[in-house]
Amino acid sequence: MIGLLYFVLAVLAVVTRRLRAMGIRDKAIAPGSPWQNGFAERLIGSIRRECLDHMIVFGEAHLRRILRSYARTLLQRPQNASIIG
Repeated sequence: MIGLLYFVLAVLAVVTRRLRAMGIRDKAIAPGSPWQNGFAERLIGSIRRECLDHMIVFGEAHLRRILRSYARTLLQRPQNASIIG
């Protein structure tokens, strides 16, 4: 069991270093406030469902292009389509 803990911590350290190298910083949620994580979970779920579930990603550069395109699409989309018409 302790070996698994060390493995998880090692993977977490590698992922954290990789994200920081890409310019992504983490922000911890306040203790006792799990609802703060809901925004991130919804964004990640939306990206996965609407974007990544429909294609195969061929590396980091390809993923970055996909996410940039998805972000442009989100910014062009009306915030509340039911109000528009």
